[in-house]
Amino acid sequence: ASTSGTSGCNNWDYSAEMRREFIQTQWALLREESSRGGGGHLAVLSDMMGCLQAEHTEFRRMLKKHYPELFAKSLPSEPKQSERFLEQVGVLVKENINLSCSS
Repeated sequence: ASTSGTSGCNNWDYSAEMRREFIQTQWALLREESSRGGGGHLAVLSDMMGCLQAEHTEFRRMLKKHYPELFAKSLPSEPKQSERFLEQVGVLVKENINLSCSS
């Protein structure tokens, strides 16, 4: 007998699902902290994106710099909006030579 809740599920990525849920439930705080360039929720998001603790400052700066594009929509009411946000952040991380996050 399997004890896994994902038994039989193909292509299910637990960490991606956790990131999407975090974005959806913490959107207002992420938006506020990104506008300021700092906060505990950004540190958690940075960790979830696979960034090292030493990279948190650069990650926060990046979100603040790109705030207008990242937070164009006020609420991620649909999973597609949180996925879009995560895709945008992933692209920014890859383009940022000061980050080596493993999202």
